[in-house]
Amino acid sequence: MKRVVLLIAMMSSFLTPFMSSSVNIALPSIGQELSIDAVLLGWVASAYLLAAAMFLVPFGRVADIYGRKKVFTYGVSLFTLSSLLIAISDSTLALIAFRVAQGIGGAMIFGTGVAILTSVFPAGERGRALGINVAAVYTGLSLGPFVGGFLTQTFGWRSIFLANVPIGLIVIVIVAWKLEGEWAGAKGEKFDVGLSGWVGVNISAVNRWNWTERHGCEFIYYFTFRPIPYLGRSNTLIRKRVHLLIRPSETPHSVLSSKTLLHFC
Repeated sequence: MKRVVLLIAMMSSFLTPFMSSSVNIALPSIGQELSIDAVLLGWVASAYLLAAAMFLVPFGRVADIYGRKKVFTYGVSLFTLSSLLIAISDSTLALIAFRVAQGIGGAMIFGTGVAILTSVFPAGERGRALGINVAAVYTGLSLGPFVGGFLTQTFGWRSIFLANVPIGLIVIVIVAWKLEGEWAGAKGEKFDVGLSGWVGVNISAVNRWNWTERHGCEFIYYFTFRPIPYLGRSNTLIRKRVHLLIRPSETPHSVLSSKTLLHFC
């Protein structure tokens, strides 16, 4: 069971960063083939990142309530399907829309993969498993530009997205065949739509405006996490995560980077 979970987590953790780093190499080819201007071409890359940032926290909470395996499976399925649809897209609007769907699938994967890993591995083995998983993430980030450039040059930009399909299908099959059980740390609790939306929108705003790390952290600190203890409907789980991440004695300058915030939540 442990090896299966680690394999699934590694494959899924490889997919999402590989996609985000490889597609940038293909942007000139995409723009040339579909006659996309520079502004819309920027949205081809940004739509994925914005959707992933915006939905990461809400789907993490949904997974805690309804089951991490279930949300993870839906996420891999959506990511795989949207990759296929992007590969056959023939218009700018469809391409960007499917990139948004792909980002949502990526958020569902990233928000649950590590959680499943920590649920299966005991504390004594968790560090090693998380280290291997992080290695898969950075392998995807490192190989993305090289493999993406090779695929674009040899087979065209659509092959980058098609390459995700067999990996996604393999993950789905392994999850359905080998992964038994379900994990829901907050089963029966209520999903706070307003609070999750508040956190998601603000983190997405930081990502979109491309602020400096310091300004991004200050924004998240003062306008996203600081008000949470004072919101009457705030749920216990998110408050615990926030208090673990940002303690009242800390200043915004010592807060972790926005990327770490995304991975943490």
